[in-house]
Amino acid sequence: MKTNLILIILSFLITTSVQAEMATPYYSGYQSMGADSKVFGTIAMAVWYPTEQPSKRERLGPFKVNVAINATPALGTFPLVLISHGSGGSIFGHRDTAQFLAEHGIIAVSLFHPKNNFRDNRDEATTDNWINRPKHVSTVLDTILAHPEFSKHINREKIAVMGHSAGGYTALALIGGIPNTAHARLQCKHNYQKDKKFCDLGKGKEDRNRDIIITDAHDPRFKTGILLAPVGILFSDPGSLDPVTVPVFIYRTEIDRQLEFPFHADLIARSLNNSKWVQYQVLKKANHFAFIAPFPDFIKKEVGEAAYDPPGFNREQAHQKINSEVLVFLNKAFAN
Repeated sequence: MKTNLILIILSFLITTSVQAEMATPYYSGYQSMGADSKVFGTIAMAVWYPTEQPSKRERLGPFKVNVAINATPALGTFPLVLISHGSGGSIFGHRDTAQFLAEHGIIAVSLFHPKNNFRDNRDEATTDNWINRPKHVSTVLDTILAHPEFSKHINREKIAVMGHSAGGYTALALIGGIPNTAHARLQCKHNYQKDKKFCDLGKGKEDRNRDIIITDAHDPRFKTGILLAPVGILFSDPGSLDPVTVPVFIYRTEIDRQLEFPFHADLIARSLNNSKWVQYQVLKKANHFAFIAPFPDFIKKEVGEAAYDPPGFNREQAHQKINSEVLVFLNKAFAN
């Protein structure tokens, strides 16, 4: 009898401990809205935010997520992270990370980059795209900071930008990096076979490219940046990353055929001489698309390469680790 009682108590304690570890401070609220721009039209936005209102299983596009749609934000002010998807990507591409951040007390805003998304990708690998992407994000930041409800809940001293692939380029330009578009052309002239998939994106668009140093992308409101498998070759000029003084988290994948080593993430990591601190990690056994949230089976064939992983890599498990590491990095960056 005593033995059974001890086992019951132990079982209760273990269950309680596991539940405590799984518990999050908040639920994730969700709202969709738009940022109006005379130049870009309306930029679609998705806002994920801490709320006390219980979430439930909802469908957003083809995806099912646990959110409380249009819930009232939790009391208090919170850090803010803007999320820039990769070329040809989606506003929901990093939905699991956005939801995770919201549940842990951070507002996350993803955006749909005009003319560089899965519906309309006409500006991919063009000079206009390199110029406009950071402006899209700054426009969305203007909108959320002026929003009558969310503006009251944002800590303006704790704003970050996170981006994947072309979104990583975008994030780096926003925190001070100075891109030179000539390096895309030079890379494909001298290293085509070594960085083939990156170069192939620009084929047939030569008349839409020009050599320009982009000096107006920096937005000092961003206090830190997270770069996931970022495009880096445009930052090849000596000193082009010297203006970056904020903390930076760079994550690349071991098997990246879209952005070949060492021309992108590694180039950035080696050139950040003035950053407050740099965290640089490699995601083992993963391909370029590993940072995108997992796709449901019924659309994987339609999505294609971005939906599939190399043997031995589990994207769902990896994202649990990635999301936790992003949160730890942000808490450390915002504390300093």
